[in-house]
Amino acid sequence: MGDTIFRELLTEVATIARPRVALDGEGVPKTPVYEAVEDGVAVRVGRARTASDDDLLGRDEDVTRVAYLEMTDLRPSDRLTIRTAEALLVADAEVGETVLSVSGTEGFVEGACVVIGANGYAEEQIVASASGQVLVLMEGLASEHEAGEAVAVARRFEVIAVEDEAGEGHHLRAVVREL
Repeated sequence: MGDTIFRELLTEVATIARPRVALDGEGVPKTPVYEAVEDGVAVRVGRARTASDDDLLGRDEDVTRVAYLEMTDLRPSDRLTIRTAEALLVADAEVGETVLSVSGTEGFVEGACVVIGANGYAEEQIVASASGQVLVLMEGLASEHEAGEAVAVARRFEVIAVEDEAGEGHHLRAVVREL
């Protein structure tokens, strides 16, 4: 398959985040913090089969999807975040607010995970309801956000295993679990 044809099959864009685990004063690992290491990665996520000839699929009962990506530094335990719908805040939002004014709510549904803000200032929330230009969150915001910041519906996946499928540096196949 030519590279151009393969790239056309990668219809989504993801951010790769890698876990960083710090130790407390007694040397006990803390809860991992995921830091973005690459953005704008072309990907296609599809339903996983229950097994494959190489046994990469089917190793873990939690594997629900398979992701295909161009060659990149993707590792087990990394997380892929795909933004499926996006809007902008049209007004500043203060800590504790649950009702946000946004540029639109198409693609935002009850129970969806949303990412508000970007980079080190992003936070995740769950949608309680969405209509017109009003997005209601299940819990109050943990930090302030300014008008113009992005609000995006996010699908998140944990990478269980990854391989160079063609074996020649063409593309990666990863089995993932939707979070």
